Amino acid sequence: MKRRWEPIADISFATEDVVLTQSDMDPSNFGVAADGRPIIYDAASIRGLPISLADYTLLRTTPFARVVAGCLFSRDDMLACWGSPNLVSLAEVKKYLGGAFDDTLGLDANGDVPSAPASAYSSVVTHPVMATVRW
Repeated sequence: MKRRWEPIADISFATEDVVLTQSDMDPSNFGVAADGRPIIYDAASIRGLPISLADYTLLRTTPFARVVAGCLFSRDDMLACWGSPNLVSLAEVKKYLGGAFDDTLGLDANGDVPSAPASAYSSVVTHPVMATVRW
């Protein structure tokens, strides 16, 4: 018997703002200076992401990231983020990928593809049971 999946809405980042975010949301990458200013260590892992991916990172990944989100967003802001069609689809994609791949999805600790040639990246990624992702 074949497993049937409900279709997922397309994910589009074309009209989203890009924000800078730390790709490794770990407490060891953040600190506070004596004068109260925030410090970000491992600046090489900071990347520009479409805002829905950055929000997803904060709201759905690690316990530490969720604590950070609680400091950045009000409860109403968090609920509004979850109303985004992209976040709903990203949560579904995570379920599908989690069932088919290991937790790393072949990425290193910084979320990078180890030693991947530039040709390995595509502007459109598709999967028959998942959304089409347009960069």
